[in-house]
Amino acid sequence: MAELDEYTFEVGGIEHTARFDEKDAKRYGATKASAKAAPKAANKARTVKNKAVSVDDAD
Repeated sequence: MAELDEYTFEVGGIEHTARFDEKDAKRYGATKASAKAAPKAANKARTVKNKAVSVDDAD
């Protein structure tokens, strides 16, 4: 079985992402999608260090 990779291509001016083998990617004129992962959200959970509020910080 052929190995599938993610490729991007346009249909009607809208960019789509799909998994193709090299043969089908060439047929559709697709380009290889970037392997860059989406950035992770910062963990904003309260900890012992940031839970306490000093009198100077209170409004």
